[in-house]
Amino acid sequence: MNFGLWYNRPTEKCEYIGHVKLTRSTPGDGWSVGRKTTSNKEESILVCVDVTMSNLMIPIYTEDEHSSINHNFVYFNASRTCFKYLNSVENEDIFLIIKHFCPTYLIRRLHNIECVHSIFLYQQPEDNKNKDGLIESCPKIVGIYTDPNAMKTDLINVIARSRQRSFSFNTCLSDIKAYYYLTPTDISFMISQVLKLHLSSYTNDKNYSTKQLLHLCREYYYENKVELQRIDEFEKSLMASDDTLVQWYTEDTFVQRLLKKAFAHNDFEILIPFQAYIVDLRNYIKSKFETSDEYKKGENVTFSFTTRLSHDQLNQIKQNVKQLLALKGFLLCNRSCQKAIPAAWNDRKNCDKKFSAVFLLKVDTRMGATKYYNVSDDRVLLDMASVFTIDDITSLGLTELDTAYCVQLTATNDGEKLARKYHDSQKEICGDSFEICHLLLSSMNAENGSKYFEHLLVTDSGGAMEDLLAARAFTYTTADPSVAILLFSEAIQMQQHDEPPKKRDYVCTSKMLGDCYLASGETLKAMAIFKAALNYAQENQLDNYIMQAQLVCRIGQCYEKTGRFNTALMQYETACVLDAKAPKSEYSTGPGYLLSIARIFSHQERYDLAYKICIDALNTFRKVVPETHHYIQHSVRLAAEAAIKNGDLEAFREVTSILEKSKDNEPSTMCSIQ
Repeated sequence: MNFGLWYNRPTEKCEYIGHVKLTRSTPGDGWSVGRKTTSNKEESILVCVDVTMSNLMIPIYTEDEHSSINHNFVYFNASRTCFKYLNSVENEDIFLIIKHFCPTYLIRRLHNIECVHSIFLYQQPEDNKNKDGLIESCPKIVGIYTDPNAMKTDLINVIARSRQRSFSFNTCLSDIKAYYYLTPTDISFMISQVLKLHLSSYTNDKNYSTKQLLHLCREYYYENKVELQRIDEFEKSLMASDDTLVQWYTEDTFVQRLLKKAFAHNDFEILIPFQAYIVDLRNYIKSKFETSDEYKKGENVTFSFTTRLSHDQLNQIKQNVKQLLALKGFLLCNRSCQKAIPAAWNDRKNCDKKFSAVFLLKVDTRMGATKYYNVSDDRVLLDMASVFTIDDITSLGLTELDTAYCVQLTATNDGEKLARKYHDSQKEICGDSFEICHLLLSSMNAENGSKYFEHLLVTDSGGAMEDLLAARAFTYTTADPSVAILLFSEAIQMQQHDEPPKKRDYVCTSKMLGDCYLASGETLKAMAIFKAALNYAQENQLDNYIMQAQLVCRIGQCYEKTGRFNTALMQYETACVLDAKAPKSEYSTGPGYLLSIARIFSHQERYDLAYKICIDALNTFRKVVPETHHYIQHSVRLAAEAAIKNGDLEAFREVTSILEKSKDNEPSTMCSIQ
């Protein structure tokens, strides 16, 4: 671990205070002191700013004291660099210490930065202490301190409380009609459910995974003596008893901090080493749940959880009433619901632009949909990625500006059902190994997909080596097609020698190799590969019509790129015919082929036909995907373009009104409440 400036810039001078590196940037920018890590794997950062511009920045606490408060910390002695840093922070909470003299207007500016969770004023002069209304108008200010020990105690308590209320979730439609056209929210939901499905069949070497986990933790907390000691304790507890598994997650430990952020952001760099621990914890929760009196009696129980929701997150829940909500990771809840609603109401007035909310989670133990462990008499730990139906959301106040919200949820098995249907849909189209990778790439997270399959390759688990190699190549398809081409080519050579031959996987890998050549601009090479794969599928009587339709469509794209529009049109029409033969409509990609046909008609200036086909595609899409789906919007745009070029203003107005409605109702892609 290095110490120094948190962002890259040319430096002029470096000094050291003990083990902490001081870095000064360009004149006037001031100094920055702190612990720098390559990436923050926790959700909180401790920041101290001293705007007196002193050349000697003396930290309030020693390095070990900082480590006991929060792993990541940084000091600034100039407001300019501090503001620049704070405005660059995403997905993390800042706990800000303002040291010595700081003008009131600067305190208010720092207070209004969204990522700042709490502010602690240290050794402020008398004129700041006595300013009327400073704390009243800035609720993020916890207090004004002269005793560093008192401030340290409050820092630890406030940061711990923030971590306890950290809550990430995804929403999803309860009835997905087209698995090929998943929305961003559906994709994020499906990642958590498919991951849970895969972990249920985890069979890897536990010792290897534990070594990976300990290595990752010691590397990340390098030179943090406090956490290194806790990691040693964690290693001993893993060998001693399973009873400590829950304790490491329910208490404020490095295990809880790393996993919460990893679950929230699908960080497979953390999740992969932790998978043995996650599986053991899930099995422990399951065994305790199935031996509990509540499960044996088939009781209905209700738990509560309080948090704060942003405006977008609140709308996300409102727009998905009667749909599904999935936890990201495990969740520590309270048994007492009677105290939860008043607590949410008392927390309603805060200037962090968020709304206080209490979640009431109803669980029917007879269903076994949501398993939990009784941590204590008043707390339970819910199993990873538990799924609920959003029953209702109720405002507890009379006005929108002075209210809290109550969200009622009921546990359901629908998440597992959707994950298994998605698993089946992927088996229809390609090999099992591509499943999580496909989701990660669809969510624009190719880097995480690559990490996932690098892990599978190293451990030789989850599928044949050539399938995993092809799956890893898939993650590079958009990020670096040249790398993907090399990996796909190697996988194809290995698949050609399989006994018995994996014909479907060979065709799938060939299609992906062709996609890489197409993305690289090598259209003729791509066309040759697509044609060879199609011939192979037909010669070997592979009745996978969806795959054949995709290959024919790719051939059509190649013809279109070379300007042979009539031939391309024939290919797209053939793709539609093949897709119509597919036995399962939810795996169909047919409407997309209609848009390709419409595009050709537009090239040929046959705008009336292009418009009609776009409308056909639009009507088909509207039966299987939400109005906000990007394919709906793409269909509308193509239809609108054809209508205006055809001079039909009435048709143009009619079709563009659909696009305007979808924009007004467009939800955010994922909810992460922290």
